[in-house]
Amino acid sequence: MGSLKIVMEDELLKEFRKKAMEKFGYTKGALSIAAREAIKNWLNEKVEKSNFRKDFLKTIEEVSGIWESEEGVKYVRKMRKESEKRLKRLEI
Repeated sequence: MGSLKIVMEDELLKEFRKKAMEKFGYTKGALSIAAREAIKNWLNEKVEKSNFRKDFLKTIEEVSGIWESEEGVKYVRKMRKESEKRLKRLEI
């Protein structure tokens, strides 16, 4: 098993310790368990967001071929702009 040393702000560390102790108790290894869980959750979230982006953009491309009229093209452009704003806001 590997180890990882990280440096973070005091307030963030204090909050992390507090939450870890609340969830896992005041036992030896509680911080390690909490850190592993936090990293796993973060990695899963990144994968889910990445898949969401790919699926969403694929759907937009597929749908864009359906509407060939002027109105359809305008609608697709509008949807693309809105989706790009959402993806930026979600940091995807």
